Amino acid sequence: MGEGHWHVGYYEGKYCIEAIGFENEEGTWDVFFNHIDDEDVQKLLGSEYEIDNDFGVLIFKTNDYEEAQTKFHIWVETILLPFLDNK
Repeated sequence: MGEGHWHVGYYEGKYCIEAIGFENEEGTWDVFFNHIDDEDVQKLLGSEYEIDNDFGVLIFKTNDYEEAQTKFHIWVETILLPFLDNK
């Protein structure tokens, strides 16, 4: 992984959900989410996902911070929150 990193967050209502982005070798960013256990990752993402033992599951790749923040909000609202509500 590259040297740079940042945090993206979803802070709506009662939620404080964060992910971390790392610059990769291609100069883009890999965004990881590490606040869900392995069993729930499989339920949420199926069998096709990349996981880093330190940073969690790779939820998407992005070009910059603004795009990451937008993608993260969409991911939380359309994927994570509905999953947690039905858990």
